[in-house]
Amino acid sequence: SYSRKLSDDVEVSRVGSLEEIRHFYDVQLEVFGGQQEPSQERLKRELQDCTGPDCPVVRLIAYHRGELAGVGAISLFEGCDCGMLWGGSVLESHRGRGCYTGLLQARADICVARDISTMGLHAKADTSAPIVAAHGFERFGKRVDYSLDMRG
Repeated sequence: SYSRKLSDDVEVSRVGSLEEIRHFYDVQLEVFGGQQEPSQERLKRELQDCTGPDCPVVRLIAYHRGELAGVGAISLFEGCDCGMLWGGSVLESHRGRGCYTGLLQARADICVARDISTMGLHAKADTSAPIVAAHGFERFGKRVDYSLDMRG
């Protein structure tokens, strides 16, 4: 099981408003780069998909001393005993303050509440892997990625 003492300066809560889902994307774009924020319509759909007691995706937002600090999410699949973590990211100015730990703990708590025994994630070897290994995650398997450009 995963259980860590959290910093009193860190608060993690579920995304529950359009403003918070925008913050989620703001952090993702700043940390990972990539494309621009989705349209208002898509944000509304994604908000609907990540709210409610039994939703398949839970998005979380972390604050450090009241400031937006990081985000993370977990996907929960019917009939699967593994919660898949994704999007864990902390703004550079808030790293090393317990925000990522808080996001991990919140997702572990969701797994416990839904009687899910395992958390998993895809971690890049040079960035995320050392962080999650320090939190007790073990390497499992090998992944080969494929993509198909749907625009061309």
